Amino acid sequence: MIKIVNLKKKYNNKIFIKNLNTKILSGEITLLCGRNGAGKSTLMKSISGLINYSGRIHIDRHNNRSIIAKKKLGYIPETPEIYEDLTLWDHIEFTARIYKVDDWKYKAKKLCEEFNLLEHKDKLGDELSKGMLQKTSIIMTLIYNPDVLLIDEPFVGLDPQSIDQLKKYMLKYKKHHKTLMVSTHILDSMNLIWDRAIILDKGQILDDIHYKELNGKQLSKYFLELTSGNKGIDKDE
Repeated sequence: MIKIVNLKKKYNNKIFIKNLNTKILSGEITLLCGRNGAGKSTLMKSISGLINYSGRIHIDRHNNRSIIAKKKLGYIPETPEIYEDLTLWDHIEFTARIYKVDDWKYKAKKLCEEFNLLEHKDKLGDELSKGMLQKTSIIMTLIYNPDVLLIDEPFVGLDPQSIDQLKKYMLKYKKHHKTLMVSTHILDSMNLIWDRAIILDKGQILDDIHYKELNGKQLSKYFLELTSGNKGIDKDE
């Protein structure tokens, strides 16, 4: 679970997150939605402890900056952070050893096979395509199986098979009652698997809804209506 209390974030006196309070529960797939500049990536980076902020964030009751919380948390950013002079396999090994993953070679091989990367495992970082970089970043996080997983724009650059594979892992997280938050502009890509959607606007929560509340209505349609100013619409229509 993630608990956020009175979260605020400013850049050069511009407010990006304003008094945000919420909980991200385990056993659900929570979407983070919003237009460009709504504060989605800022919220993700705040939860991950990558940027400074005011307020409190807890990961399973631990301060998100504590060692215990960091061991529980996984973050897959929109732009992968890859070293040009390390191979794909080096990156996975580096992460696995940091988190002391048992039998990491077997798990790494399995993940590489699932995401069609095994034949590319000896390629250097600067030899990988955009999609390969994204999949490497995904595997580097999945290899240590964090209890709380944040994914920022998960499907950018991925082929259809890898998108399907990543969705399977998302559903597996839900089944095992772990915590999962996904930020994406491509709302229809998460149809049928999301449980809750938090819609941000100007650093505040504009709406917080569950899948059943829309009664079959597409989230993308609801989002467009809501963010275009039609705030009085009926979710049940």
